Amino acid sequence: MKYRYSPIDSDKFASAFLFDDAIELEKERDKPPLKCLIYGEPGTGKTYFATMNEEDGGFPDTKYLFDLELGSTFLAREFNHRFKVLRPRSEVRINELILSQLEFLKKRDDCKTIILDSISVFENFLKQERLEFRRSGGKSGRRDPFATIAIADHAPKNLDIFNLMRELIWCDCSVIITAQSANLWKDMEVIGKKANCSEEVHYWFDYILHFKFSEPNLYYCIVEKCRSGIFKKGDIIEFPTYKKLVEGVKHERKNKPLSSQSEEQ
Repeated sequence: MKYRYSPIDSDKFASAFLFDDAIELEKERDKPPLKCLIYGEPGTGKTYFATMNEEDGGFPDTKYLFDLELGSTFLAREFNHRFKVLRPRSEVRINELILSQLEFLKKRDDCKTIILDSISVFENFLKQERLEFRRSGGKSGRRDPFATIAIADHAPKNLDIFNLMRELIWCDCSVIITAQSANLWKDMEVIGKKANCSEEVHYWFDYILHFKFSEPNLYYCIVEKCRSGIFKKGDIIEFPTYKKLVEGVKHERKNKPLSSQSEEQ
């Protein structure tokens, strides 16, 4: 069997990529774009952290928030956080909506930060869409109101998630994805917490942060991943901000009162 290979068009290849000097590119960025996955229980400050105003140490403005949990207006009202809100309509496919809006945002010079709140709700949307597809009969047209999600349904769901992650990470701006908290099991016992999302999602990000809250009025996060090496796994950041992530500011654990609390929770 013979195979034919088309010659590579060097002009088209060059136009498809941007070749820059990595060191010079980073020097030009006084506010480097970060890709963050943050998770925790409700009320631990995840969306507060993501939408914090730039002058207060937050991520660069302007921010665009995909509000799948419909809880962002509280932050705007109570804390005067400024951001643009994009909310889905129930009659459209959530994945197609977000991807189309990302194409729109990529063309906007003012888009400096994109927030998806939350990936857990997004995945639930995908499961529900797949379930409705099966119950409607899908391509066969044979309706089955008692149909359930099968193993074969995970492939299209994972492909949708992969496509979304790829488009988000390729955005030349900061990206924050929130997730709900889920139990981490081992040998039938709960040994900790994890982000309630597909395992594949974890590998895309510069930071993975576990948000927690302790009295009186102290919210903090535990670093689970830091690609730059500024923080080590297990480091604690009190009142985390974008500025602290860039500068490497963390809690000085002298007598470890905070770390003890984090291990108990």
